[in-house]
Amino acid sequence: MDYIPHIAYAEYIYGSIVICFKDNHAFSEVDRQLSVSLGNATAQSITIHDFIGKERKAVVVVAQQRANIEEDRRKMEEEKLRAEFLADAMHEIRTPLTIIKGTVDLFMKPKYALDQSAALKSINMEIQHITGILSELSVLTSKDSPVQRKIQTKKIKLSQFIRKISKRWMILANKRDIVIKVKKIPPVSILADELYLDKLFTNIVKNAITYGRDNGHISISGTICGDKVKIDIHDDGIGILRKDLERVFDRFYRVDKSRSNFNNYNGTGLGLAITKWIAEAHGGEVTAESTPGKGSTFSVFLPFV
Repeated sequence: MDYIPHIAYAEYIYGSIVICFKDNHAFSEVDRQLSVSLGNATAQSITIHDFIGKERKAVVVVAQQRANIEEDRRKMEEEKLRAEFLADAMHEIRTPLTIIKGTVDLFMKPKYALDQSAALKSINMEIQHITGILSELSVLTSKDSPVQRKIQTKKIKLSQFIRKISKRWMILANKRDIVIKVKKIPPVSILADELYLDKLFTNIVKNAITYGRDNGHISISGTICGDKVKIDIHDDGIGILRKDLERVFDRFYRVDKSRSNFNNYNGTGLGLAITKWIAEAHGGEVTAESTPGKGSTFSVFLPFV
């Protein structure tokens, strides 16, 4: 006797098994159950094989989708970095242009009696700053060049460096008759990128001048704090509200309207964000304290060697 059980598993039916006996055989219940078990086992094997095949295909598809998503994300991040860097660069160009204009204005006012050679030297220095920024932009706008901000460190004597670039800040401050006083700076050296270090301190001092009061004062001093040197830049300007203080380093964050419109200045919200990034890129940090109406103190912490 022949028995033809189905090869079936759950709702799937794949076919049938033909079971033949050489001799006459009384097909028992045990034989029937065995045949059913063989059919079910075969069907399960086929189902599992198909399932694994589908899973493998699904894994490949998902992996490809993830790769595509990551590639899209990478491109979006690169475009975001390009846009951010362009905004940063435009912000950075403002400072040397402001100094150039300030120098020209002072030179044209007889009461200041600015030496022609000194004026031209100052203007030339700022033109070099602009040239450097434009050079970075040319790399940025090339599609074949990745967006990178490389830190090129060298040993810098901090006190000498701050006193050297303070001349730039004084030109910025002269228009408001603000006095900048560089006090004692610890005689230590730091490993830093000179261009970025200049941007770090200039952004803070420029901010102090912008929100300082006419005929006011800005003091710059330093102390040793453990393995870091701390540089304090203090002004006696309008100060920062508590609700804004914790966010002044956030990118594009605008403080309250009365401060953002002070002296008809409407900044981009990038300067202090750039400052924070530079400090952290050098293994340091920058903090801020302020009392509205009395002034602010920005502190830069940098590891020294």
